[in-house]
Amino acid sequence: MKNFTLRLLGLLISLTFILISSEAMAKKTIRMGFVGGWSPEKNVKQFAPLLDHLSREVGVTVQPVLREDYQDLVDFLEEGKIDLYEGGAFTHLAAMDTGVAELLVGMMREGKDSYQSVFVVREDSGIESIDDLRGKTLALTDELSTSGYVLPRIMLSRNGIPNPEEYFGQIILTGNHNRSIEALLEGAADVIGVGDFFVSYLSPKDREKLRIIATSDPIPLGPTTVRKDFDPILKEKLRQALLDFHTKTTREILDIVTIDKFTPEDSWDYETMNEYRQELKKLPQLRYVIPYKRIPTVIEDRIARKKRFAVIWMACSFAIVAVLLGFLIFFRKRRISTY
Repeated sequence: MKNFTLRLLGLLISLTFILISSEAMAKKTIRMGFVGGWSPEKNVKQFAPLLDHLSREVGVTVQPVLREDYQDLVDFLEEGKIDLYEGGAFTHLAAMDTGVAELLVGMMREGKDSYQSVFVVREDSGIESIDDLRGKTLALTDELSTSGYVLPRIMLSRNGIPNPEEYFGQIILTGNHNRSIEALLEGAADVIGVGDFFVSYLSPKDREKLRIIATSDPIPLGPTTVRKDFDPILKEKLRQALLDFHTKTTREILDIVTIDKFTPEDSWDYETMNEYRQELKKLPQLRYVIPYKRIPTVIEDRIARKKRFAVIWMACSFAIVAVLLGFLIFFRKRRISTY
């Protein structure tokens, strides 16, 4: 009887552990980071088919986390606030430097595993080449952007401009490619450095307003980066789900996501990116740059906290007023009833 009781107790403990583990797995969420553009809603819509596919294949909800810029993605990965992200090639190298990241898969767009950085001006600007840019306003994205910062700096250096601050009248940092294009169309910048496919995704009406004046050498497309300490079983499921994505969806969906397919991690061209990185290290850092329509993430977080606090305080205030009114009405009725 005693042995039977112990076995029964052990069975109950095992079942409880299994139920708790299953419940924890059911509640677990994989957080995938992306850099937000000028329209967060558009970003979510663009990547929704991919996130839905991953959620189905892995069996765990994959949620998007939009951040202000590439540095945010690296910081969030290092701090464990996201589990993986889709970002630029140079961003991956920065994440690797933290010691907490590794490459999950590469990717292909428009049949290629590389793309190019381009300098773009307005069609009616009269600017024909880099030689015509002295004193103009240059817009870059941020220091971890491969085609929006690293390659534009290298292109300028190869054209005899190692320090853009001595050549341009003003340099602004926008945070992402879409905002750089917005700055150019609005006239806030005279020339921008962006990835070529961001220009090709524009509407025909906006493309007609712009002109490319310089193009870089090929750049390896940015891989998907994941935390080293992420659950190895889920990591492998994610890897396989990404590699299978193009075989389990339609061409229309791939066009929405703007990705042809994901490729094995050993296909990513690390050597080329490392050469670009070494070339950038020889160039002077930019000291005088102006943020363009950006609120630092820390300030955004503080504003959000203050808004939440204000809502809670208002709710409590209304509750206190309601209780006081209730007491006043109650005592008033009692006084009336005593007469």
